[in-house]
Amino acid sequence: MGADPRRTCIACRTADPASGLVRLAWPAGTGQPVVDRLAPGRGAWLHPTESCIGALRPGDLARALRRTVSPDELGGAIAACRAASAAHNAAAGSRCGLSGL
Repeated sequence: MGADPRRTCIACRTADPASGLVRLAWPAGTGQPVVDRLAPGRGAWLHPTESCIGALRPGDLARALRRTVSPDELGGAIAACRAASAAHNAAAGSRCGLSGL
């Protein structure tokens, strides 16, 4: 099986394996971005950490998705990333036997 592809976080600009990042996409016809690795369209990769989520700026997301992003839309993206981050961290804890922490 091939190596995990590397993706660059749009907030901190650090390249890491895709398995350690979450993907934001903005499918056509939706009013806000979704966190989904398989969603159609352009995607933006982000570390599921508070430091990267908190550092996300409208210009970062606009550049990655090639569209304008309003402050309200950025707020929706941040909320989706925080929810995905909690799920990502819970899954990582359960893989390590730390689900009860």
